Amino acid sequence: MKFKLFFIGIFLSILSCDAQYNNGFIKYAPAKLTSDQKAAFAKTIEGKSKSYDASEKMLTVKVSTTDYNTLLHGNLTGQLHDVRSSFWYAEDLLTQDEPESTSEAFAIIEKLISLQDTITGSKTFGLWGNYLEVSVNKMEKPDYNWADFCGVSLLNIWMGYQEKIPEPLKPQIKKAIINAAACIKKRNIGPDYTNIAVMGTYVTYMTGYLFDDKVLQTYATKRLLRFYDFTLKLKGFPEYNSSNYTLVVLDDLCRFKMHIEEPTAKKMLDELYLMVWEMIARHFHQPTAQWTGPQSRAYFSLINEAWGTSYYGLLYKASKGKIVLSSDAKEKADKIILNHQLPDKLYNYYLAPSYPRTEVDVFIPDTLQVIGTCYMAEKYNLATANRSCLWNQRRPFTAYWGSSKSPRFLQLQFLRNNYDFSSAALYTAQKENTVLGGVNLFLYGGNTHLGGDAIKSGKIKAKDFRIRLLFGRTSKKELMTLPEKENDSFSIHLDGLQFNIQFFKASFDGAVGHWEKGGNGKDAWVDYVIYSGGEKEFDLTQIKEAIWAFTFSMGSASDTFLKAKPAFDIQNNQLKATWNSLDLSVPTNLLPLGGYPKNL
Repeated sequence: MKFKLFFIGIFLSILSCDAQYNNGFIKYAPAKLTSDQKAAFAKTIEGKSKSYDASEKMLTVKVSTTDYNTLLHGNLTGQLHDVRSSFWYAEDLLTQDEPESTSEAFAIIEKLISLQDTITGSKTFGLWGNYLEVSVNKMEKPDYNWADFCGVSLLNIWMGYQEKIPEPLKPQIKKAIINAAACIKKRNIGPDYTNIAVMGTYVTYMTGYLFDDKVLQTYATKRLLRFYDFTLKLKGFPEYNSSNYTLVVLDDLCRFKMHIEEPTAKKMLDELYLMVWEMIARHFHQPTAQWTGPQSRAYFSLINEAWGTSYYGLLYKASKGKIVLSSDAKEKADKIILNHQLPDKLYNYYLAPSYPRTEVDVFIPDTLQVIGTCYMAEKYNLATANRSCLWNQRRPFTAYWGSSKSPRFLQLQFLRNNYDFSSAALYTAQKENTVLGGVNLFLYGGNTHLGGDAIKSGKIKAKDFRIRLLFGRTSKKELMTLPEKENDSFSIHLDGLQFNIQFFKASFDGAVGHWEKGGNGKDAWVDYVIYSGGEKEFDLTQIKEAIWAFTFSMGSASDTFLKAKPAFDIQNNQLKATWNSLDLSVPTNLLPLGGYPKNL
């Protein structure tokens, strides 16, 4: 009997070390970092400390008029104290196991908790503002995602550093977590807002089982099931193939999986995690080491410029060192504490990919589907979405070529005053390396943002409108030839490839444009200039026709392409075109945004 009790004691001792908390639904253990991980975080802390304001216990960031969140709080700009990044900085400091860093971290946390709305009955109860300079209950458009982001940080701190938290601060952190979960529950975001749907489910699920809140437990369990059913039916996420948000979702699911014990929830999370990895792997192009399109949202066109080498570090760590895409990937990977694992069946996409091949995804399976097509060849890839818009965070028409060390890209843009115009729609049909496409405009959409600066009157001032083919990270504009006439076909030869273009129908209320080329030393471009001159007001409600229909193909310099022009006609405000076994239909008049398919 003593012998048996001895081994039970050993087992419980091991259990207490490896899983400080386990109630059969969730588990957690103190954060344990290797010396390499601590050193990596020390470098991060050193970089962030330059923008740390010790008097306010917060990091500062420079906010400009074009920043996304500027629209949320009365266009406030300048050097502001940032709430979310300050939470992350506090987490970074706690990794160092040093009294000074730990003390500073908890001082930051106490300050940030004080910024949460705790007024009972307030519409923003449990929420934080984006910046110290604007109280959350005075924001014109509060960003409710901050309850999710800040809630995750507080949970990381509560579970990873429980023994270090000063006793007077523990009830404050606990209350702030519960308040954030209440805010998330009240908002009750739908499953179509992918990264926040997962993040909010995680916060409410963990809070419910950490603090024995039966109502929250029931809510979070139902919410997880709803997201699971929705995602499996869709076979993916509405914010499809996003190099920004897919990785955020992957992190959230990995974090969820690390803490989940309940078998049914665990099975759902495992399936969702695999689905995310499949999307990432199928859209990886080994020769350029790029995340191919089409993407519903991306802040940068090159993955290494969006995430540095941390994306390659993720692949290095998740593959146990088998996938090496950057010389410093290992160092970056050590910054990632989450235990990511690349599923075995996906290794070949990185180590032994098959080219040429075409990846087709039905991203939105509505009556008017959103379909993504990506053609991958050894030297390049070309991707389109059959319907989308040209907001600056969309990537519905992209190509990549070059090498992993020096990738190049092509992006289609519609610019107003040299900034992406969100009220331009794109329609395409693609077969391998050929595309039949059309651009038009819609009414009452956004200017620089999809909805944050809606053109409610239908009138907008501009001194320049143009469609741009941006050849990113190549400065060889002198090699670009332009057509003699606006509707002629022409070819551009770069890096052993050819890019063939023709705008076969281009009209802005009957006016035709002209071609120009340019560059800035880093990128080059060819532009179809629709209007350029003095600033004037355009009343989009009065424009009868706005259509720019085109053909595009690319391939090796020696490839032969179809020379025939598209056949097309316009009837009942619809352009219908046929070319190279491709068919396309595009509205030529300006419809209200509600008259267009979802997810433009």
